[in-house]
Amino acid sequence: MADNKSKIKFLDNDFMRANKNGQKADQRLARIHRRRLIGLTAVLAIIIIFFSVQLISTKVKVARYKQETTVEQTKLKKAKTEQKDLKFQVEQLNDNDYLLKLIREKYYFSKKGETVYSFPSDKTNLKN
Repeated sequence: MADNKSKIKFLDNDFMRANKNGQKADQRLARIHRRRLIGLTAVLAIIIIFFSVQLISTKVKVARYKQETTVEQTKLKKAKTEQKDLKFQVEQLNDNDYLLKLIREKYYFSKKGETVYSFPSDKTNLKN
């Protein structure tokens, strides 16, 4: 076996040196292309992750804003109904007949010669 190795001789001419240098250049180019591919893939992955995070955070914000909008709309509806009730109450208070009736019921105001009687069932109505 040792004799077989000694019988193999490598040619050391211009063609073989150029071929050897060509193989080294090809290997170098392959490494450069591989590094570029890895670098571009890493950059692409970072960009995809960045935009995915942005998309998810935007969806979360939209959901939160929708929830806040519904809460505020219910508050607005409640305020509008309260405003409507208060306007109705103001209109009633501007009516003299209603105002006199309210004063007589709530404060037991009476006309001259009139007697006011209070019943237990009347007290429950006054709490409203």
